Amino acid sequence: RGGRGARLLSLCALHEASSSPARDGLDVADWSNELPISDVGEMTVVCRLPNERRRIFILVSVSIEGAALRVNLTEQPPQLAPYRIDNLTHTHSLLVTQSPCAALPQPRVVEEVAPGKRLHFAWEQVVDEPTLALHAGNNCVHLRLDDLQLVGGLKAAAFADAQPEVLRYRVVTDGPVKVLQVRDSRRADFAASPDAAEGRLRLKLDVQLAAIGLSLVDTTPRELLYLCLSSILFSYQASATRASSSVVVQGMQIDNALPESTFGVLLRPHWSASEDRQPKKPPALEVLVQRRLGYARMKFFD
Repeated sequence: RGGRGARLLSLCALHEASSSPARDGLDVADWSNELPISDVGEMTVVCRLPNERRRIFILVSVSIEGAALRVNLTEQPPQLAPYRIDNLTHTHSLLVTQSPCAALPQPRVVEEVAPGKRLHFAWEQVVDEPTLALHAGNNCVHLRLDDLQLVGGLKAAAFADAQPEVLRYRVVTDGPVKVLQVRDSRRADFAASPDAAEGRLRLKLDVQLAAIGLSLVDTTPRELLYLCLSSILFSYQASATRASSSVVVQGMQIDNALPESTFGVLLRPHWSASEDRQPKKPPALEVLVQRRLGYARMKFFD
């Protein structure tokens, strides 16, 4: 179904033995949430099977074939999910789910991650800025798993004769997978672990520029193209085991400077309706490159 130009698709997972959806009653089936299929691309969503605790990951691929919009749905192994939660604590169980929002008032995929276990994760509802609700005891924090600079702490219930413990969390990458790591702050090996050493910065550099303009001029001389980049932030930081560089460009536009050109603007950002209403729009370009150090005769980049 669609509204205001948006194309939305809902999925319904039926039992394998179901041969007649009408007979089985779609009105009582466990429908998935709405998925946007207006734009070409891929996304991975998670669905709960009806009347079961088991969940499945579905790769939704949208492509154009002639005048038709083709949507392919493929079940994906959990190992290929875009996110993972690693519970590195010794005694604390974690409860994770997508944070409730207007498009998802009541999340249906709620999972417990036992101490020392890991959980493959994906969003069940595609929204502009989804967050993960991380519960430890009676406390909860909402985290953006796409923020690779995310670090923080969450108080968790301890034994009756002890003070509440602060669990440390951060987001790292494992190949294409973004991983939320949660660990005890009082572990004996925490300070000496390579992951902890990685968090101690040895160098940090931030360079911010208001704007950069570049012109492409031929031998006439005549201006052919003009490139403008605005609100540019370059960051570099290095620790004992990792070095990362990032470039964020808030505004970008390439103009055709020829007077007889049909299209004066060749390239500029295009935001969705919800992004266009935000006071601060998303950056036009964002690049993050991380290099893991310590590998002999090999360069490892994320």
